[in-house]
Amino acid sequence: MKNHLWIVGLLVVVCTGCSVGNAPEPMSEAQLADSVSKLKPQDQINYIRVMPIPQAEKDRRIAEIEQKFGMKADAKGSQTPSR
Repeated sequence: MKNHLWIVGLLVVVCTGCSVGNAPEPMSEAQLADSVSKLKPQDQINYIRVMPIPQAEKDRRIAEIEQKFGMKADAKGSQTPSR
């Protein structure tokens, strides 16, 4: 019985420490756009490349960034944005 008592105690501690109400609020669309706009141009392009949007939309957004900053995107690109 004592062997199982510590499991019950551990379960009580874990359950009281886990509350869904403690999860942070997700970023709004405006906050996300503001955060991405503060990234370096190449990081913005890398972020756009991994977004789940149609390729035509990605190409349009990348062209806008290239024109705005007067640069050409890295041809290989990145699989994940740097932080």
